[in-house]
Amino acid sequence: MTQAEYSVLQCLNACDPQFASKLSDAWVERLPDIKKEIPQFSKEAIMNLKARYTDVLAELNDYLDESEKVFFEENDKFSCAAQPIASLSNDQIIIFKELFTQRDPVAFDPNVYLELNSDVKAAGVNPYQHYLEFGIKEGRRIR
Repeated sequence: MTQAEYSVLQCLNACDPQFASKLSDAWVERLPDIKKEIPQFSKEAIMNLKARYTDVLAELNDYLDESEKVFFEENDKFSCAAQPIASLSNDQIIIFKELFTQRDPVAFDPNVYLELNSDVKAAGVNPYQHYLEFGIKEGRRIR
């Protein structure tokens, strides 16, 4: 996956993990020739991940052969200074739009949309209508 894909999926995982998973699978399966990038993490992010998952990895490793064990690398390979993130390609955007339009409309919660978008609530606008007309373009949060 590309750094841009990781960034999009990180945002989507916060609001719709099921859709993020479908999108991730579709990008990987349908765009196999896109050059993969090593994700960039800050040292703080790596330390937080280690703190959160060290015990989980230790437990998992109890069941794996020595050659299959999972661990955090102890170098700076995955840590680097923040760099501008490349844009998504047209193919990536096409897949995103296709999957987004196919997602379960029940997943849209108008009450949550209004809570997340207080300006829409204050204006007294219909949340469904606003999201369809402006929310997608503006990147409004839906749940």
